[in-house]
Amino acid sequence: MLLGIAVDLRRAQVGLVAACGLSLAIAAAAAGEETGEPSSKVLVASTEASAETLQTLPITREARGEVVASLRPDAVPDLQPGDQLEVSAEVEVTTDCLRRNRKRENECRGKAYRFNPRIGARLVLNENAGAIEGVPLSPRTESSCRQRLTAREHHCYISLTSPPVLVSEQTLPCVTGTCRINLVMDASNPQARRGNVVLLGGNKGKEKVKQDKASIDVVRIRPPEPSEASPSLPNGTTVDLTTEPMIDGLSLDHPPRKAVVYSQRLEDLREGDQLAARARMFTGIRQLRHNANISARIVLADGPLNPNPVLGEGEMAKEEGEITENNGLNCTQPTTPCVTVKAGVLKVERDYPGSLYINLVLSVGRVGGRAPGDNLVTVQDGGHLEVVRYPAAQKG
Repeated sequence: MLLGIAVDLRRAQVGLVAACGLSLAIAAAAAGEETGEPSSKVLVASTEASAETLQTLPITREARGEVVASLRPDAVPDLQPGDQLEVSAEVEVTTDCLRRNRKRENECRGKAYRFNPRIGARLVLNENAGAIEGVPLSPRTESSCRQRLTAREHHCYISLTSPPVLVSEQTLPCVTGTCRINLVMDASNPQARRGNVVLLGGNKGKEKVKQDKASIDVVRIRPPEPSEASPSLPNGTTVDLTTEPMIDGLSLDHPPRKAVVYSQRLEDLREGDQLAARARMFTGIRQLRHNANISARIVLADGPLNPNPVLGEGEMAKEEGEITENNGLNCTQPTTPCVTVKAGVLKVERDYPGSLYINLVLSVGRVGGRAPGDNLVTVQDGGHLEVVRYPAAQKG
């Protein structure tokens, strides 16, 4: 689901093909460790908490891009020809008011509208924090965020995952130490008027937007020889893949309305280890009489059923145990089954003897009034969680 608002299943299938190729590369990495062959080096990096640089994105009649998040040069400080970049990004977008209501005036950030805005997104490499052009790191994706009742999505989720990009002297647009990765987005509709906006995050009254729902993540792989056409993975890299869900559904009627869907155990994590996790999940609401809010995140937890990061909820959670942000979409009858695609990275900050778990956590909420019957959001077959464990980052 490159766009949670309108899923592109073809790109999800591409992800499975990439996973198969990755498994072969992992086997080669393990063989390299045994023979002592020169090894590639990996560095993972991610934007910090509350990565959004704007609160609102104007809806224009024709698509007009703006940078909504940027991964700073100090995160990946020394890009050079021969490097391979695997970049992903995610963000939640919320449509503004359907109509003006004096009693709820403070919930509108702009002028009310009933049309469906088209949301576009892409990733580019450039040295300017505000640059909307540069070396493309992902194709531009575009889909509609439904605003019209009764199928109003309101909260729409965008996830960008793309094939690896090789850096060359011809394509590198910035001097070493100055390169940024920018998430460029646009919102458009021919009916748009000045003052129409979408929110970058969730709605939280006129003065605030609930953010900390966006991130940019990157895995940089540097081969021992820059001339290598496709860098191999570092010696000692391992991969784990699970396709068995822990639950078959989650009730809207009974708290906590949050549970682990996929879990992968890791043993004896060490300070400096680097983790990259990708997941895909299908949820359905066909049996409901209303819509449902679907949100998800990937965390490093101390148990296979624990939905919270190793340090729990709090200021340090992102640094220690939150691999992706918690964000999502409203699943509607026209869009069910809804697909969630998550991707993120994490540097391990300290040793963890024993077992820890990478968990994909699902949270659900009712959209609309309470309805009789089986209020269950179902978890459907076809999903997975993949975890790649790289050795500690090395210089060079």
